[in-house]
Amino acid sequence: ECLSASNLAMKIFRVNFMNTIIPILKPSEDRFVRDSYYGGATDVYNAKCENVHYIDANSLYPFAMLKDMPLKLLKIIKDSNLLKNLNLDVFFGFVKVEVYCPKTVKKPMLPVKYNGKTIYPTGRWIATYFTEEIKAVRKLNLGYEFKVIEAHEYSKAKIFDKFVLHFYQIKKNSTGAKKFLAKLCLNSLYGMFGRKQEIFQVFVVDTETLMALSSSKIIKNIIYIEQDLYLVSIANNINKDILIELNIFIDSEFTSTQIPVNSNVAIASAVTSYGRILMMQFKVLECVVYSDTDSIFTTDLKPFLGLLSDNLGDFKDELNCLIRF
Repeated sequence: ECLSASNLAMKIFRVNFMNTIIPILKPSEDRFVRDSYYGGATDVYNAKCENVHYIDANSLYPFAMLKDMPLKLLKIIKDSNLLKNLNLDVFFGFVKVEVYCPKTVKKPMLPVKYNGKTIYPTGRWIATYFTEEIKAVRKLNLGYEFKVIEAHEYSKAKIFDKFVLHFYQIKKNSTGAKKFLAKLCLNSLYGMFGRKQEIFQVFVVDTETLMALSSSKIIKNIIYIEQDLYLVSIANNINKDILIELNIFIDSEFTSTQIPVNSNVAIASAVTSYGRILMMQFKVLECVVYSDTDSIFTTDLKPFLGLLSDNLGDFKDELNCLIRF
């Protein structure tokens, strides 16, 4: 029944480990939170180094999944007077903020989407972030400043503890295919929560049906198969406001089928944010010359000595020796 590893992980989680109801976000909330959904960063701070240690975090995202996850949307705050008194130190959820990062910061910590890419800039910009990531950046005392424009408060819950600990023990104590499958389940689950709301349905239709669909549905793609047969891809879950504007602009009567998608991007965003939070406390060290989503090159192993183990969230010395690059 499961056609992908992520689908399998989700089914195992829902049948055996899910102990609370996880809401599906409304389209408007999905759009707001999705702006906070980023991956990891790959940064080279020194182009040439010698005597470098290569260390890697043990199951970074599964470790992040043990943290408090955003569950239910409690309230949305847009009033400027209320936002002025908002205490970010205790607020939990997602906030749209105006950010200032001094140009003197050598290793910027916050991502932003710019021209279709994710960058880590200095200067000023407006973006949405998980509050725990902002708290972590403030603790680094790099000079970041934040002005909250809109705040969405969430309740919190431990959702994945039993799932993660179960499969990490299998991964830790197994070899071969069993270890590989446990690792696959650990790493595949969180991404299911980040699935986009937009989905497509594919049909094989004749010419007459295709013409009817063309006047009532948003068609993504049409592929000719053979005489009087076409493969047509139809877009669903289109933003209602956009659809209304389109129909007014071109005097059309397009409709869009609303199909529920079992996703919650707030959870996926929180997982990746917690992953970046773990890494940023080490990225700021002068000895770190390269970092990516879950690994670091460092010229000094001392800051990591107490963290080298096979425990979840600790680090392992991948080569157990010095390298040069």
